[in-house]
Amino acid sequence: MSPEAPVPEGPAGDGRAYYRARLDSEPSPEWMRAYRAGMLGLMPEDRDAVLRMEFQGDSVRFSASEGEVGKMRKVLERRLDAVNSILSGGRGGSAPQS
Repeated sequence: MSPEAPVPEGPAGDGRAYYRARLDSEPSPEWMRAYRAGMLGLMPEDRDAVLRMEFQGDSVRFSASEGEVGKMRKVLERRLDAVNSILSGGRGGSAPQS
């Protein structure tokens, strides 16, 4: 994931706005399959956040209130790390990180 902060894009409704977070590269189809499969074991609060994420090329668009942007970025980072771990032969630990 790019170290840049997510960039606001416009209103999304319900007091939220759309934000776009940049990735280092566009995810492969294999990576996206692993990402989707990994959603089954998510905690409810992370699942709600992940369901608001849309992968678009080398970026991820999500809706969030201004106060949620940091949390959304952390959830995305954990998901990226978990999927990369699974694809590299690890178990993709689902324990929360602080």
